[in-house]
Amino acid sequence: MIKNNLDSSAYNKAINKRIFIGLTVPDGISRYFHDMISAVSSSYSCIKPVPPENIHLTLKFLGNTCVSDIDKIKSRLNNELKEVFPFNFDIEDRIDAFPGLKNARIVYAVLGNGKEKVESIYKKTGKAVSFMNLKKENKKFIPHITIARIRDGFDFTKLIPEIKPKKFISIKCDRVLIYESILSEKGADYFINSEIRLKDKRER
Repeated sequence: MIKNNLDSSAYNKAINKRIFIGLTVPDGISRYFHDMISAVSSSYSCIKPVPPENIHLTLKFLGNTCVSDIDKIKSRLNNELKEVFPFNFDIEDRIDAFPGLKNARIVYAVLGNGKEKVESIYKKTGKAVSFMNLKKENKKFIPHITIARIRDGFDFTKLIPEIKPKKFISIKCDRVLIYESILSEKGADYFINSEIRLKDKRER
């Protein structure tokens, strides 16, 4: 599980923090995907499975963000998401990659039913951070869960026969998270800065 906070007074006093907005993935599902990829990639040093504690679904990467803007982002997200109810989205029983399976650099789990609701939250997230004047994204948003990264392009099709996610994986989305990303020589560690909880109809 991604850590809830960062216990570092020096970092907490920083003017800027490396921020992204995303959805959480339950521990059991994160571990399942990590173990699945690790089992077939052990013979290929170029394939780096994402640590289970770092697996999530990114909605918007904001990069270095002024600390004073984070509360504003949270407030605007709360406003944009006030009419969004908790929902479930499914994971399909197949794996895909960017830019493609034959030249894979990012291997990911594919969303199925419910992905249109994730896409809707992505659009609302974009509105919430529009005041930041971020660089416009030219690529279409494809909701996905990254489970491995590859240093150089790799023909992942040779491993596909060995990988097939089990059917009926469903994830409940009941909150949107603001994450902090801390880079080190070992890679990135993610910490939850704050969360925006989606309220069900009984709480309205």
